[in-house]
Amino acid sequence: MSKYARTAVDAAQRCGHGVEPSDAWEQASIGVFGRGTSSQLKSCPRSAFLGLAGAGLIVGVPPGRYTRSESNVRYAVEAARHVLTTPGASPTASELWAIAMRGDTKRHNAQMDVVLGLHQAGLLRITDQ
Repeated sequence: MSKYARTAVDAAQRCGHGVEPSDAWEQASIGVFGRGTSSQLKSCPRSAFLGLAGAGLIVGVPPGRYTRSESNVRYAVEAARHVLTTPGASPTASELWAIAMRGDTKRHNAQMDVVLGLHQAGLLRITDQ
């Protein structure tokens, strides 16, 4: 499991104990990467996590507005819905990125690590939204 996947799982578990998603990501990312490092401050995986939380796709986290990002949220939600609705799917981060991008050639920046980590830990859920 990548460091961003571990960060996402840790953050989701913190949310399950009443910590707000943005604070949970901050705490978890400091624990994994160290305070103020470029990896800890990287916005794409953070936005992906907060977008999944906002969409109500993370177990134990109520839907809400946790980020202003639009593109990273869209990528993460698309990828999460794919893995949740495709039984037996076990795509790599690159394969999942290609699905989420729908033909665009942009490179992923750890957003799919967040999705896959949460999925593998059983922390993603299907919603009606």
